[in-house]
Amino acid sequence: MPPQLLALIRMSRAYFLPMAALPYFVGVAVAGRELDQIDSRLMLAGLGIELLVQLSVSYFNDYWDMPTDAINTRRTLLSGGSGELTTGVLPPLIAPIMGALCQGGALGLALWAGLPPVGWPLLVLAMAAAVFYTAPPLALAWRGLGEITTATVAGLMVPMWGYSLQTGHLSAEVLVLGLPLVPIIMSMFVAI
Repeated sequence: MPPQLLALIRMSRAYFLPMAALPYFVGVAVAGRELDQIDSRLMLAGLGIELLVQLSVSYFNDYWDMPTDAINTRRTLLSGGSGELTTGVLPPLIAPIMGALCQGGALGLALWAGLPPVGWPLLVLAMAAAVFYTAPPLALAWRGLGEITTATVAGLMVPMWGYSLQTGHLSAEVLVLGLPLVPIIMSMFVAI
């Protein structure tokens, strides 16, 4: 396998994807309790959209964190980025291009799936969080807002996304289920 392709695969950090899928299925499960039948096409499209947005996070973060990744000697599986853009194997511009392709794919899949109107604001907010976690001018992670942003997206928005795609509306029950997750997820990111 060419070294560029291996580097691109490592930069994607696909091991984060199962963690991103879990809260989505919590929202789908709550919807399943209310509905006679889950729309499997919309469920799979929603999962695909979410995973594409999650992949975009890896690419955008690696690009905007290149200066610190270059001096990072304590990278772990969960923090410090992939470091692939600092090796010289890949041109740095591949990361924002891949991030934009993932988000464009998410939008295309959303249009194809025919999202309910309530799904669009959640999708746009999640996409913005993916970009501006490290990208200027917001650079949320650099302003002490990265953990709360990530925890809010993972603990509240993603389950609500899974629920809303099935029902066409938001849920107080999903909000109540997700609220306790926010400080837990936030503390996990602070610890990492």
